[in-house]
Amino acid sequence: TAGGGCAPPRLYFTSESHLHTLLNVFRYSSPALCDEEGLEQLADIAELSYLTQIVIRLFEDRSDPSRFNCELFLSPGATTNDPSQNTSRTAPYITLCRSVSCETLLSCLSQAIDLSKTTKDSVDEAGDAAGSHDS
Repeated sequence: TAGGGCAPPRLYFTSESHLHTLLNVFRYSSPALCDEEGLEQLADIAELSYLTQIVIRLFEDRSDPSRFNCELFLSPGATTNDPSQNTSRTAPYITLCRSVSCETLLSCLSQAIDLSKTTKDSVDEAGDAAGSHDS
């Protein structure tokens, strides 16, 4: 960036199912990444709309050996679907988690990716086995 700092990384998803998948990792991982209040607020969201945003903020505490902590936030997106309006307003952010160690967050995301690969491999193997019985 112009000020010499790092630009924050941004990931863009074009499918609502990808956002639900990430939110389910936050909800159901062990340990859960959402705190109790975050889970309650997440349960109150009826749908994810255009401009949904998930924000992961990373903080460093130089006095702590496990010094990287994250906060998790969600905005369920646009509050109106009226095409006659020229601007879209987005819902305010809700806090899903006030503090989770970066190590825990990465571990939960890695476990979800590994589980996804294992499940896909099992489905592929089952399909291959079923196909060999048909011949």
